[in-house]
Parts: sequence; C-alpha cells; structure tokens
Amino acid sequence: MKQFIPVLSVAVVLCSNTLAFAEVFEGKCLYLDQENSENKFHSCLINSSSSNLSLTFKSSKYQSGNQAIGGNSITQIASGNYAKRLLSDSGSIIGGILFAPLGIASRIFKKDYQMYVLDYKKQGNQTATIIRIKQKEAPKFQQELRTLARNMLITFEESKKSTVIDVGPDFKK
Repeated sequence: MKQFIPVLSVAVVLCSNTLAFAEVFEGKCLYLDQENSENKFHSCLINSSSSNLSLTFKSSKYQSGNQAIGGNSITQIASGNYAKRLLSDSGSIIGGILFAPLGIASRIFKKDYQMYVLDYKKQGNQTATIIRIKQKEAPKFQQELRTLARNMLITFEESKKSTVIDVGPDFKK
C-alpha cells in the first residue's frame, strides 16, 4: 500500500500532462504556393504534441502545405501588434521570408482571430509561418504553444489608441 500511493501520484501527473497536449485546435493556416503565387489562409487543424506542432489543412487540395514544426526549432513567437510590425516592416526578416515575392501583409489581419507568427528553423534554414486561432481558444492555444517552445515568451504588444491627430507640418509665418 505504501508503494501504491506514490505510483498512483506519478501516473496521475503523467496522464494529465499527456492529456494537456491532446487538444486539436481549428484555425486558419497560411498556405504558400510559390509556383502559382497563391498565398491564402485556409482552414486547418492545429495539434500540439510534446515535441511538435502539426498543421494539417482540412482540404485535400492543400495537403502539400501540411507541416510539423519541432518545438526546439522555434526561435521566435509573435502575436498582436508586434506580429503585425514584424510582417509589415520592410527590413523584417520574417516579412521578407513570407511576403517578399507575394505582398499580402495587408490582408492577414482579422479581428476575430488571434494571429501567431512562428519563426523557426527548417533543415538549417530560417523560415516562418502564420497561424490564426479564434479569439476564445487563443489563451489555451498560447499556453500549449509556450510549453511546446520550452516556455519561450510570446512577444505581444497591445494595440495603442492615440488621441493625437497629425494635421501636417506646423506652418509659422
């Protein structure tokens, strides 16, 4: 009986950690087809395991875009306005990787989704992708994403409301 209680405690902890990674999220993933210049978001299933983030497109037409991103290969995670800035800045490495030949940065920001930009290494090369999760599922997904990426901080910047109106240069006589 003395051995049963510690064994049971360990089993509960191991099972709860396994279950935490079992959730599949529905969202939108960026599908890039360089040959046909196609770059749109399509419905996908996002599954986080203990070592990988799997992105699987629902439509059979986009199965070539399915990917598995290793948690240890993720170098940066951005969300909110910081992600928007990463994608729209002309000198941004991530924006250059994803949109230099395609130019769709202005079409990717939707308010009903929380967007995550993942910068990662694939076969030694730096690359990136974008995932959009419904707002109500974002906190849970974010927690799983941080766990997968070795508790990496997700760089997030709230939108700022400014009451200053720029009316142009100040002309003095």
